[in-house]
Amino acid sequence: MSKTPAQLDREIAEALEGRAKFDPSQLRVGQQFDHIGHTYEIVKIGRDKARTIQIARPHKDTFGKLGYIDHRSFPARDFDRQHLTPIKTRER
Repeated sequence: MSKTPAQLDREIAEALEGRAKFDPSQLRVGQQFDHIGHTYEIVKIGRDKARTIQIARPHKDTFGKLGYIDHRSFPARDFDRQHLTPIKTRER
């Protein structure tokens, strides 16, 4: 038996209630997040109207120098839509 659209909407709303909302004002450079098994780090927070967040994966090259690969950017208001879960904050 298939579910009605109203039942599906209720189930989705209940599932989303359990997820903790992340306040974009708490974002800091250096915070690390997990995204589908990969660690991403906030490398820059823009000073523009949308507070553009830039994240990238930390990577060490063969000489041991830390660099970043797989850069992504999005507005801070869309942070909760990126499926990022906090890991830890690295002190700088």
